[in-house]
Amino acid sequence: MDTSKFYCGGIICVTIDGDVTPCSVIRKGFGNIHDLPLENIIEQYRDELLFARLHDPANMKGHCRSCENNKVCWGCRAMAYYENGDMLAPDPMCWNNPDNSL
Repeated sequence: MDTSKFYCGGIICVTIDGDVTPCSVIRKGFGNIHDLPLENIIEQYRDELLFARLHDPANMKGHCRSCENNKVCWGCRAMAYYENGDMLAPDPMCWNNPDNSL
């Protein structure tokens, strides 16, 4: 992972089709700017777009909850989403997670 959780939890992306996503890699949209103003989408989906729940390590799943690096890292949310169907799941490619079979 080459970015910290402060980057990933502090940006949003608007795709060429107008979908608002929490990451340029994740294509799960939380509203579309062609249907609602961006401000309304952000207001309605702020927690999902900024991974607000993950800012508290108690809400992290699996190994991430007790990982010594969780103050600066929460793994790749896109990898978690595409491997597990859950943006809040542990990163399946984390080198530090003993539950991963790399």
